[in-house]
Amino acid sequence: MGTEKTSAGVSLPTGQTGSSFFRNILADTIATFPEDFKGYRLPSEKLFKKIYGESVVQFEAARVASQRRSEIARFMVQATHEQLVFKSEDFEGSFADYMGRASQAVRLESKTLSGKAGLIPTVPFRGVTYKGLSLSYLGQKLQSEHK
Repeated sequence: MGTEKTSAGVSLPTGQTGSSFFRNILADTIATFPEDFKGYRLPSEKLFKKIYGESVVQFEAARVASQRRSEIARFMVQATHEQLVFKSEDFEGSFADYMGRASQAVRLESKTLSGKAGLIPTVPFRGVTYKGLSLSYLGQKLQSEHK
C-alpha cells in the first residue's frame, strides 16, 4: 500500500482526499447492496463535494430503511478499516491488518489521589442530569439499550 510521506498513524490511501475516500466507501457499499439503494443515486465526485451533507443524509436514509442496515454498517466499517493506511516504526499496511496484530495487554496501575474531594462528575443525557452515583444508573440504562 503506497502512502505519501507522513508521520506515524492512520492516513488516507495515496491520492485520495477525505471526500473522495468517503465517496468510494459509499460507492463500494452501493455496489455490494444494490437492492437496498435502488432509490439512491450517488452524485459524481465533483458534485458530491458540493452537496456532501445532503448526499450523506439521503444515503443514510436508504441504509436505515433497509432490513440489512446493520450488515451494511458493518460492511462500511470493515471497508474503511481495510482501505485506511496505518504506518508506524515497525509496520505499514492497512489499518485492519494493524489492528489484527497480536499485542500485549495494557498493564493496569492503581493510583491514590492526594487531592481534596469535591469533583462531582455530571452528565446531561436526554433531558436528565446524572450526577455522582446516579451515573451508575445511566451506565446500566445505556447497557440495557445496547449502547
